[in-house]
Amino acid sequence: MRKILVTPLWVLTTLSILFSAGSIAKENIKIPDVAKAACINHKDKESCEGFVIASMGHAFEQGRISMVCDLMRESGEKIPEEQKDRCDEANDMLREVRSVKY
Repeated sequence: MRKILVTPLWVLTTLSILFSAGSIAKENIKIPDVAKAACINHKDKESCEGFVIASMGHAFEQGRISMVCDLMRESGEKIPEEQKDRCDEANDMLREVRSVKY
């Protein structure tokens, strides 16, 4: 079950990075357009599109959290105690996604 969920999250994370970087994407593709394309053959399109949009949003947010935490560590700033759990969760998720074998 974990690989089933992690694999799409890795793909969606990659897509969200590509589509959010204007210099990489040839056109400005919106997340709902990606969701429609991903769910084109799905029986319950509304649920599928909602899942894709939520997954891409979550992946993007986790990436931002991880980036901020990394920048704080690199600059020698102390991560506030109340934010350590968020940093750990984001780093754990990235490690898990990177460890999936395809």
